[in-house]
Amino acid sequence: MESLGIESLEFEYRNSSSKSGAYLLLHGIRGGIHEAYTQALFNKLQSRDDTVLALNFPYMSRGEERSGMNTNEEMYALQTAYDFLKSAGKTPIHIIGKSFGGIVTSHWLSQNRDAEDVDVSIMGYVPGEGNILPDALRGKLRVVVQGEHDRYASPAQIRVELTAHEIEADVIEIANADHSYRDNGGNNQQEYAYQDRAIDELLKRI
Repeated sequence: MESLGIESLEFEYRNSSSKSGAYLLLHGIRGGIHEAYTQALFNKLQSRDDTVLALNFPYMSRGEERSGMNTNEEMYALQTAYDFLKSAGKTPIHIIGKSFGGIVTSHWLSQNRDAEDVDVSIMGYVPGEGNILPDALRGKLRVVVQGEHDRYASPAQIRVELTAHEIEADVIEIANADHSYRDNGGNNQQEYAYQDRAIDELLKRI
């Protein structure tokens, strides 16, 4: 899969000369590099002196809503970011995919099974036909952070799916949270009440 060239994409990049690896952040379907979740994760990784690249999928930069099941454009964008980080000598590369970003990552890995030094974490795992391809994550997936009341699947359901596909990964449950780490019970009026907790639980493990 040929890449587009990093100059064709909208992204934020912070390079650390003290660490050899890098984190690549892929947003959710209605997110983007400027949304609160991506900025919070980017800033916390930066505060650890990590190299981090946050990528906008092209449809987001065009101001469009994504429709349809084809992920080719998003996979090309991921390939571009991967090639850029590899050319900068960054290895290993840890991809953190939020919801749709996790779907794209699994589809990309299904076509790039020889991708070296890639690990994956998923914030909000979306199972089912046309979504995450679990077999592509075998040997790559490290952490899933799932809200207790995620509308797509509970943490327990995710554990069952991963076990069925012989995938060893930590599945972290965020109590009371929905797919976007909002308060499912409505007791906490902060819009993304458990977002920081979800990010912190991930960062403890990667």
